[in-house]
Amino acid sequence: MDHPGLSVSIRSLAGLPLVAVSGTIDAWQIETVDSIVQRFPLDDRPVLVLDLSDATFTDVESLSGLIRLLRTASGEMRIAAVTTAAISAVLRCANLEPGVTLCSTIDSAEEMLRSQPEYLTSRWMAAKAEEEELPLAA
Repeated sequence: MDHPGLSVSIRSLAGLPLVAVSGTIDAWQIETVDSIVQRFPLDDRPVLVLDLSDATFTDVESLSGLIRLLRTASGEMRIAAVTTAAISAVLRCANLEPGVTLCSTIDSAEEMLRSQPEYLTSRWMAAKAEEEELPLAA
């Protein structure tokens, strides 16, 4: 997907979804990235590698949008965000863990996602089709 100054590619990284964003991101374009990322919790494995290492954020609004995106999405899935040192410093201040882990390379992100135990998200899904939700006791 391409917007002026922004390129988003989606591919698989050893069975894990990888969204790579490159170019200049402003407050308007972070919404495009958000809409793409929000589609991934629907998959069987709620993990995502988000590569922002080739992205440049134009202002505070775009960085705020990124923090909002990561906070919202990390409630539904585990995210390994690959960023530059400068962006990582800003994101560390936002206290996004445990749902978001900051990585410096795609390889370290893949290793981190594979090595951690399954991440419990805020949603419950039946393991098999024949299972059903039980009513809560009053």
